[in-house]
Amino acid sequence: MISNINELKTRLLASGVVSNEYGFRGCKVTEIENIEAKYGTLPYVYKQILLLAGHRAGTLIRRSEFEFYIDEVLQLNERVLQDREEAIIDGESPISLPKNAFFILCRYDNKPIFILANGKDDSPVYVYDYEDENNETIQELYKSIWEWIEDLVEDAAHWVNIRKNR
Repeated sequence: MISNINELKTRLLASGVVSNEYGFRGCKVTEIENIEAKYGTLPYVYKQILLLAGHRAGTLIRRSEFEFYIDEVLQLNERVLQDREEAIIDGESPISLPKNAFFILCRYDNKPIFILANGKDDSPVYVYDYEDENNETIQELYKSIWEWIEDLVEDAAHWVNIRKNR
């Protein structure tokens, strides 16, 4: 399993998900500081991922399918909060989210995934399913951010191999 940022980078390059060093575009430290000023201190592991690949990482993620890169993640966080505020205005009682929830991924605007901005080294990764307002749920998907990113890398590498073998 990937357990540090160097292993992540090596795995992305070796698998062909990122073709070369120029395929990465990370966040600037000031971008992360601005995010933390609003949402809380992000886990160290997630900050390392942002510094490496916060804006681009080859074919790791298709923007048409996922919200993963920082510009999309910030919009995702605002959208989830706005949806919750609108639900309250409409008289609904949405499930309680942790105050330090920070959404890091969403696929096709469905079931966003979040971590806890608690300043720790790592965080479990949770899914928030609120499509059915009468049956909202929060479930732990992964024990750690490394486990989550490993799954994304494996999926992307699978698709790289399929394209190669056509």
